[in-house]
Amino acid sequence: TMTFYKVGDHLILEPVTEEEEASDAKLSISFSLDKKEELIHAMQKDGDAPFTSEEVNSMLEISSKEIRKLFSAFEKFIK
Repeated sequence: TMTFYKVGDHLILEPVTEEEEASDAKLSISFSLDKKEELIHAMQKDGDAPFTSEEVNSMLEISSKEIRKLFSAFEKFIK
Protein backbone atom coordinates (compact mmCIF):
# COMPACT_ATOMS: atom_id res chain seq x y z
CA THR A 1 0.00 0.00 0.00
CA MET A 2 1.23 3.46 -0.93
CA THR A 3 -0.24 6.55 0.71
CA PHE A 4 -0.02 10.02 -0.79
CA TYR A 5 -0.85 13.17 1.13
CA LYS A 6 -1.89 16.43 -0.49
CA VAL A 7 -0.44 19.56 1.08
CA GLY A 8 -1.57 22.58 -0.92
CA ASP A 9 -0.67 21.75 -4.52
CA HIS A 10 1.97 19.17 -3.55
CA LEU A 11 1.66 15.40 -3.38
CA ILE A 12 3.86 13.68 -0.80
CA LEU A 13 4.45 9.94 -0.75
CA GLU A 14 4.74 8.47 2.76
CA PRO A 15 5.17 11.79 4.59
CA VAL A 16 6.58 12.48 8.04
CA THR A 17 4.18 13.31 10.88
CA GLU A 18 4.36 17.07 10.38
CA GLU A 19 3.45 16.72 6.69
CA GLU A 20 0.55 14.40 7.56
CA GLU A 21 -0.78 16.91 10.06
CA ALA A 22 -0.59 19.73 7.49
CA SER A 23 -2.30 17.72 4.76
CA ASP A 24 -5.60 18.58 3.12
CA ALA A 25 -6.34 15.04 1.89
CA LYS A 26 -4.79 11.62 1.40
CA LEU A 27 -5.14 8.72 -1.01
CA SER A 28 -4.02 5.18 -0.22
CA ILE A 29 -3.55 2.70 -3.05
CA SER A 30 -3.20 -1.03 -2.41
CA PHE A 31 -1.31 -3.08 -5.03
CA SER A 32 -0.03 -6.54 -5.78
CA LEU A 33 2.11 -7.86 -8.63
CA ASP A 34 1.03 -10.85 -10.68
CA LYS A 35 3.49 -11.96 -13.37
CA LYS A 36 4.85 -8.42 -13.83
CA GLU A 37 1.34 -6.91 -13.96
CA GLU A 38 0.24 -4.53 -11.22
CA LEU A 39 -3.18 -5.16 -9.76
CA ILE A 40 -4.95 -2.43 -7.83
CA HIS A 41 -6.96 -3.95 -5.01
CA ALA A 42 -8.23 -0.83 -3.30
CA MET A 43 -8.08 2.93 -3.23
CA GLN A 44 -9.23 4.98 -0.26
CA LYS A 45 -9.47 8.75 -0.03
CA ASP A 46 -9.67 10.75 3.16
CA GLY A 47 -9.85 14.50 3.75
CA ASP A 48 -11.80 17.41 2.35
CA ALA A 49 -9.62 18.50 -0.58
CA PRO A 50 -10.31 16.97 -3.99
CA PHE A 51 -7.74 15.28 -6.21
CA THR A 52 -7.67 16.17 -9.90
CA SER A 53 -7.59 13.39 -12.48
CA GLU A 54 -4.02 14.48 -13.29
CA GLU A 55 -3.02 14.08 -9.64
CA VAL A 56 -4.60 10.61 -9.45
CA ASN A 57 -2.84 9.57 -12.65
CA SER A 58 0.45 10.89 -11.28
CA MET A 59 -0.03 8.98 -8.02
CA LEU A 60 -0.81 5.78 -9.92
CA GLU A 61 2.30 6.22 -12.09
CA ILE A 62 4.57 6.90 -9.11
CA SER A 63 3.01 4.03 -7.15
CA SER A 64 3.62 1.64 -10.03
CA LYS A 65 7.33 2.47 -10.05
CA GLU A 66 7.70 2.41 -6.28
CA ILE A 67 5.77 -0.85 -5.79
CA ARG A 68 8.05 -2.58 -8.28
CA LYS A 69 11.08 -1.39 -6.29
CA LEU A 70 9.54 -2.67 -3.07
CA PHE A 71 8.60 -6.06 -4.50
CA SER A 72 12.07 -6.42 -6.03
CA ALA A 73 13.73 -5.65 -2.69
CA PHE A 74 11.37 -8.06 -0.95
CA GLU A 75 12.16 -10.85 -3.42
CA LYS A 76 15.91 -10.34 -2.86
CA PHE A 77 15.37 -10.40 0.89
CA ILE A 78 13.47 -13.70 0.93
CA LYS A 79 15.98 -15.51 -1.32
